[in-house]
Amino acid sequence: MKKDLWSGEYKKKDVTKVKIKIHEPLIKKYGHPVLVHAVEDKKTFLKILDGGKIKLPKKHNKRKKAPLMEKILGVDNSIFLSIGFDYLASYDFKFNFVFDWGILKESDYYWRPLPFKCYTDIMNWWYKNDRDYLYEMKGCNKITDEVVGRYLWGKKSGDKLAFFEYWKMEEIVFDFIMKYPKKKLLIEIAKKREENLKRTYPYSKVLARRDWDSNRCPEIIHPREIDLTKSPYFLGFFIEGKVPASMKNILQEKYPGKIIY
Repeated sequence: MKKDLWSGEYKKKDVTKVKIKIHEPLIKKYGHPVLVHAVEDKKTFLKILDGGKIKLPKKHNKRKKAPLMEKILGVDNSIFLSIGFDYLASYDFKFNFVFDWGILKESDYYWRPLPFKCYTDIMNWWYKNDRDYLYEMKGCNKITDEVVGRYLWGKKSGDKLAFFEYWKMEEIVFDFIMKYPKKKLLIEIAKKREENLKRTYPYSKVLARRDWDSNRCPEIIHPREIDLTKSPYFLGFFIEGKVPASMKNILQEKYPGKIIY
């Protein structure tokens, strides 16, 4: 189920089943859903273990899924978490930091994927009000022809949830937003969607119980770095596959008492 987050295909098939299967034992253990910060590669995972902190993006310069839309919304320098194992099930992110849902007290809860919904709303506005602009964007290159073409096909076929894979072409769609004569209106559309999706504690706990086994894929945004040695919410680790003995020794020595799931 290896699907690259930035260039590959996102497929819903079996994703929900996989993430439920992984999450269920932890729900039985703790009595409620857990939150997860997933890491793509072993090198980054080991670096976090060594430093003991999940740092904010401006301090580590790792590639992000939607840096441009996140910047518009003011959440680009934040830590993203999911309810359970969305990134593992969808994109094969093997290294996962697991948190008690108490961390929701310090976080904002968006009950659908934030950049995705913002970009989709803007695309829908163009589809309704300036379709020629979408065709201009479609003609930029082979990737835009495929991505925008798929979105247009979905709209024409009557799919209310026409899928726009913005991460394959974010720089281009962002450029089209910024040079559009009604740029301010488009930014307002994105910010309105952010406002509509945002929920706060304690209602976010109600939504976490509702959403953990769904395909809504909520995003939880934490505004500060997380010190794994001090956070009262840090529970431990989930690592897909067999954990190498050398890595297991690091986990047990540096993080005693934490689960290795």
